[in-house]
Amino acid sequence: MSKDINYELDIRFPDQSPHRVSVVDKLSIGSSEKSDLCVEDYNLSPLHLSFRTHNGVLSIHNLGGKNKTLLGAQELIHGKMYILNIGDELKLGDIEIFIREGDLQEETPEELKNLFEDKTDPVIETESQDLNEFIPEETESESEDMELSELDNEEEILEEESEEESSPLQFQSIDELSHDEEDEYDDEDYEDDGKEKTLVEKLTGIFKFKQKDLRKEIVAKNKSNSKAPTAPGFFTRFFSFIILLSLSFTIVDQFFPIFEVEQLLSKYVSDLQKIIKPIPYSNYLTSEIIYILATYIAVEILTTLLFGVNIAYLLMGVRSDSGLIASRAKGVLRSILSLMTSPFLIFDLPCIVKKRTLKELLTASRLHTPSRLKQSFGFIILFPLLALLPIYAPLIPQFERFQEREILIQNETRFSKKEEFTKKKWSSLGMGLNFEAKVSNNSLFFPVIKLKKNQAHVSLKLSSKKDVSSWGQLTPMEELSMLSEIKKFTKLNPILGIHYPDLKKDLSKKELSSLSVSGFEQLYQLIKKSLNLDPLKLQEIFISHGPFLQDILGINQLILSSLNVSDNSSIGVFKNKDKIIISHTNRGPKLIRVKSLIIFKDTNARTYLFSTTKKAFRYSSKIAEHFLQNAFQYEPFENESPLSWDRTIESLSAISKSKKDLSEEELAKNYEFYFEFTRNFLGSLAENEKINRKEAIADFSKEIQGTIDYIDGILEFSELNKLSELGQSLKRLQENLESDNLGFFSLNQ
Repeated sequence: MSKDINYELDIRFPDQSPHRVSVVDKLSIGSSEKSDLCVEDYNLSPLHLSFRTHNGVLSIHNLGGKNKTLLGAQELIHGKMYILNIGDELKLGDIEIFIREGDLQEETPEELKNLFEDKTDPVIETESQDLNEFIPEETESESEDMELSELDNEEEILEEESEEESSPLQFQSIDELSHDEEDEYDDEDYEDDGKEKTLVEKLTGIFKFKQKDLRKEIVAKNKSNSKAPTAPGFFTRFFSFIILLSLSFTIVDQFFPIFEVEQLLSKYVSDLQKIIKPIPYSNYLTSEIIYILATYIAVEILTTLLFGVNIAYLLMGVRSDSGLIASRAKGVLRSILSLMTSPFLIFDLPCIVKKRTLKELLTASRLHTPSRLKQSFGFIILFPLLALLPIYAPLIPQFERFQEREILIQNETRFSKKEEFTKKKWSSLGMGLNFEAKVSNNSLFFPVIKLKKNQAHVSLKLSSKKDVSSWGQLTPMEELSMLSEIKKFTKLNPILGIHYPDLKKDLSKKELSSLSVSGFEQLYQLIKKSLNLDPLKLQEIFISHGPFLQDILGINQLILSSLNVSDNSSIGVFKNKDKIIISHTNRGPKLIRVKSLIIFKDTNARTYLFSTTKKAFRYSSKIAEHFLQNAFQYEPFENESPLSWDRTIESLSAISKSKKDLSEEELAKNYEFYFEFTRNFLGSLAENEKINRKEAIADFSKEIQGTIDYIDGILEFSELNKLSELGQSLKRLQENLESDNLGFFSLNQ
């Protein structure tokens, strides 16, 4: 004899806790209410599977039709019967079933029976006859035919015999037992043979157990927890549209320039614009909008071919109930109909009440959201991320710019009150600025001019009389249209006017000659934010600037590239009423270089490079800072001072362009400037005995030699007598300087 086994089905639902159901004789599973176990909403056929136990063997009959059933990794054939074992795993629709071995139901304990038999009247025992003697024997083939016929007949499988139910555990008094006519026993448990029941029979009926029908409990629970599949609602469709539109904009904005798509399609887009020109409001269809619409259509159709629904629907948890090929074919037709009916929103109104739209009815497709967990994840997480994709997608390639940087706010440079000051006013086209302020009498300014590619390049040597052996050199670099570049970046921020209203107003002018006072202050605040993009302070940046960060990233790149900054080193920032100075100091093993970017209020900008030795940095850097802080945009004016470095630079550098000789007055003033400067240099050198005199004179002689070389370079291609005379005079001056002939300079030994 085969061993009796109580088979149990361990049913795993994707959104419910597991359930166990015992298989007694026959058990059918499906989405129809006629099934023994009705399970809706999990992609099951009306009658999907039929289980049967016979002689300790569990078998199934696959009735799933198009809906697949898997036994492990094997796909079951429709209409076939299979034998199952303990531990087998079935996959049907969205649920999984594991075959388990349950506990056998225990019979009434012998002790309990003896308890009643000992205390009651003896029971006359009769020999029982085996009921099987009255049942005709079946052949093995007839039995199998009968089983197959029963399994094939779905109506017979769907009929379930009502199970025996008895009253809950209860106790009956002796008085109740004495009245046979008032007994409430179930007719199915006791056969009414017309004979009076013995006392043993009455006592053994004291305890009556009601057996719960677990199958009916699960069916009832599934019916109460499940709902009929509904079409995606308005918000699901609207959010999906926003996601797809955002994705299309990002592709056009970020990937089209990389792959030069616009250059390939520009001709076709211009032809299309000519064709649709007679259509009203077609002038609003710019080339950028056409690119976005074309990308939208392409993404819609291509992702539908891949997944059966577009990528936005897929991420929002929307699925199609059709097969692999049918869902994709219907999806493409649905996308085409959606594009054709998009101007007529009335066809999509049924989605408000979660009904199928016209395009879904015409394509016989049914969309639904089987998992509320995925739908909630799409609403809460994916939608905000993908809807804001155009905002943060441009930030991803530039994420390395988000780094902490120290911003040093610089104050106005001041000298010791013990020093004497003289008001100076200079104007130099070569240096690209004007200067007007009080200058310490200890400050020295010596012009340096060189000829490169037949053009004059000027710079300014700076030193202090306290240490004339230490010089720093200030060189103008390049002129920039900084505000024009900043204006381009600010257009990338649609809410710039909220945080910087006056700057937005100034930049929106067609002809911008100068910023307003408040607009210039807001530009200063914008520059400071762009220089320090600390990742830990992104929340503060979002609050004070807004979520659009492309403008400050662009300004950050523009300024740092102008200053040649490639690390997160500190940046100095100075501001007064007419200029913003941004400087970066690079300390090398021997030299210290400070590159400064000056942004003038009247929209122009220029960079300057100051370089000096570590020894000379103390005095010369202070003079350079004071000089730049009091400089302003170049405007030509007549200098009243007869001897000044700016007049010398202007007269000599102009010769390289005009090829005109010096006048007698210019010759005299230029030589007089070099003579007096050398005389003051030697006088200051004599006052400081700690300085190495020979080295200081040799260094200064090299600067005079630079001017002589410039003059010789001009005279190589032009014959200019006055300029040649100036060159000869400077050579004599250099010879007397190197020989330390103080008498030549009217100085005492």
